[in-house]
Amino acid sequence: MALLSSSAALTAPARDFEPPAVRPRVTVTRTQAALTLDGVLDEAAWREAALLDPFVQIDPELLAPAAHGTRVRLLATDDALWVAARCDDDAGPSGIQQTDLRRDFSLSRGFDWFGVVLDPLGDGRNAFGFFVTPWGSQHDVQVIDDEIVETQWDTVWQAAVSRDAKGYTVELKLPWKSLRLDAERLVWGFNAARAVRRTMERSAWSPFPRNFGPFRMPYAGELAFTEPPSTRAGLNLQLRPYGIVRFDRAGDGALGVRPNAGGEVTWAPSPNSVVDLTGNTDFAEVDVDRRVVNLSRFSVLFPERRQFFLENAGLFTMPAGLVQPFFSRTIGLSNGQPQPLSAGGRFVYRSSERSFGAMVVHTLPTSMQRSSLFGVARYSHHLLGESRAGAMLVARHDFEAGPTASATNLVPVVDVLLRKGIASLSAMASGSFDQTHDGATATTGLTGSLEGSVQGSWGRLWVRGSGLSPGYKTRSGFVSREAAFLLTGNWYLDYRPAWLPSWVRSIQQYLDTSAVWSTRDGRFQEANAYLEALWVTLQGGDRGWIYGQRTWQSLDAPFAPVPGVSFPAGTSVFDRIGVAAYSEQSRLFSAGGNVGVGRYFLADFVRAQGQVGFSPVPHVGLFLNYELNRFDGEGVRPGGVSSHLVQLEGRLAVTPRLQLIGSYQRDTAGNVGLLNARLAWEFLPLSFVYVVFTDTRTAFQAPGAPPSEQRLVVKATYTWRP
Repeated sequence: MALLSSSAALTAPARDFEPPAVRPRVTVTRTQAALTLDGVLDEAAWREAALLDPFVQIDPELLAPAAHGTRVRLLATDDALWVAARCDDDAGPSGIQQTDLRRDFSLSRGFDWFGVVLDPLGDGRNAFGFFVTPWGSQHDVQVIDDEIVETQWDTVWQAAVSRDAKGYTVELKLPWKSLRLDAERLVWGFNAARAVRRTMERSAWSPFPRNFGPFRMPYAGELAFTEPPSTRAGLNLQLRPYGIVRFDRAGDGALGVRPNAGGEVTWAPSPNSVVDLTGNTDFAEVDVDRRVVNLSRFSVLFPERRQFFLENAGLFTMPAGLVQPFFSRTIGLSNGQPQPLSAGGRFVYRSSERSFGAMVVHTLPTSMQRSSLFGVARYSHHLLGESRAGAMLVARHDFEAGPTASATNLVPVVDVLLRKGIASLSAMASGSFDQTHDGATATTGLTGSLEGSVQGSWGRLWVRGSGLSPGYKTRSGFVSREAAFLLTGNWYLDYRPAWLPSWVRSIQQYLDTSAVWSTRDGRFQEANAYLEALWVTLQGGDRGWIYGQRTWQSLDAPFAPVPGVSFPAGTSVFDRIGVAAYSEQSRLFSAGGNVGVGRYFLADFVRAQGQVGFSPVPHVGLFLNYELNRFDGEGVRPGGVSSHLVQLEGRLAVTPRLQLIGSYQRDTAGNVGLLNARLAWEFLPLSFVYVVFTDTRTAFQAPGAPPSEQRLVVKATYTWRP
């Protein structure tokens, strides 16, 4: 039996420290023994497996021995990496904190969990995370450079958990086929971590600063193999066909019935490259977007939820302030309405030195949209340490439709990330060429950003400047504000002095500032300073804070954030103050809210938000969120205007693989009432049956309101690996 201790790490400074010069290492041997995935470690092979022990705290006492013992064992078989963990907890099942059985649960709130993070390429930047709760819910994630997080990424793997009076035991089976790896590499980056929500303890095998996560791979240990881990033979192929039937009706129209079929193919021609093909793609199983009441003058960026676009999405993503040069939600979605995809393909190659990816997708025409062809190619070269430099080209061609001429949009991009320890500097520059093929003159534009940050266990300092010329246009991306220069900065400070009472975990402070100028004429447009002056977090996870906000606005045209409220052009300066308090969300009953009062342009303004959660057991949960925005005074219709946003969600889970989720959203500002019910059954790993019902209606009668729509979808997908 191999035993490895991380006690040497305890000699590191008590707060911040550089990645270790000599990383802790564990050697995993291959076994031919038959292992059963049942959460019970009764096979003889486990007694001879490599052992990681002990864990150290990340939070609350950085580098102190973990209060809750965690012992991890590892084995390699011909087809998978096996991980077993014994997670001690004297409170037993009654101490487990878990509000529901959802897949891809949050790692930062609401759940106890254990997990491992792997860097199969050994480059310190591409991380795969696999986490499981004591009730067997699974979470898989792909992370690039600890900044681009693909939480909706899914792959084939399995987990089993058993619980007893002294804690719980976990078994994970991670197939080599599910990982992107170099078949000849004998050393991977590796870490194991655990969260105990009841005591708010986070611990890990190889420690990292408190405000980093386990995906910061230079702080990880090493996983060494006695022989290459992969023994792949034959064609490494995955097929995922689907069949679907849609029933839909708009207003008083007739019921439509539309059957369809399609699917996806994934082929790995080499261990570190993968080809994905999709035909007649469908995303009917995706959750509906959450409604928001947007009172700012910036557009809201809704996250991508569709599985095909989430695979390796981080390679094409550039956090860049005002602009995302490529954003996959522009493909197959127009103003939130789906547009059919006829076919698409993607190739991705990753190694310890470089990454390359390319994707092409074609969309079919609808009554509202013409047919389009999208393309993106991205190259990233890894520099010393955690740095990188890269380039990307984004292209879109909209085909001619009736009197509308065809159009082409090209967007080249270059970017660089320089990172050393706790400091990082990144920059991006992009141009655009947009041509309508009707004889009109092409338009061009430029955008760029520069960002720097310093981060440690004490908190984070961050600043970014980004600009966008008037002619810049990316038809395949996202622009939050046209023709603007944006300067933003924030700090987050985490105080933990010795004089704090034992029931207080930390005192924090957060400041966020921004200022915007027009790049058309250089005029000031707005500025904002938001300060959470005193944030207190208790040992049990309850938290509260007081905040204040000052806003400067210069309108060159009337602004109407919600119906019944309109402010004329001019300059306004206004303030808001508020208080917030939230209980720990992982408890049987949780509640919280915040109330802010002050001014909004020329009007008196009140914003109140509240949430309630009730989860007597992880199988049943009920969650309510409510937001009120109240306007009175100049610029508001007589009697005042109130917008209400209600979001109610109920979850019923037989197991983590069979769940019914229902939600209702009522948004009076958007005049929408939205009912959604979703039954999901994962009958085999990544093979599902979905039944989804959606009913969209106007929240109240209004001229020009769209008709109600009802839709029922029955879909089955099957994942097959030869």
